[in-house]
Amino acid sequence: MRSVSALLLNEMIEKQAPIQLIDMREPEQFENYHIKGAINIPIREIKDKTELINPKLLVILYCSFGAKSEHIANHLREALDSRNICHLQGGLYEWYKEIDPTAPF
Repeated sequence: MRSVSALLLNEMIEKQAPIQLIDMREPEQFENYHIKGAINIPIREIKDKTELINPKLLVILYCSFGAKSEHIANHLREALDSRNICHLQGGLYEWYKEIDPTAPF
């Protein structure tokens, strides 16, 4: 799995699936709004903080629109030799449109 939709991610969260959700935006953006259960590892730090990533779980990365998280997910799949790393299709924008239109996007 290379990406998940906002609808599938929402289902996973509701069912408390064993996932690790990583918000790659800046800390100020994360503090303003993030998807429930996410941790914040900014994009500029993520390649140096791979010890915080648990590739035994399904790891889902997200950014604002999905392009950066897709790129980093591809890199981390190689670096961590794991197929369990994917990204949120369309990023937080898609989450806003499909799941939480009240989010301050």
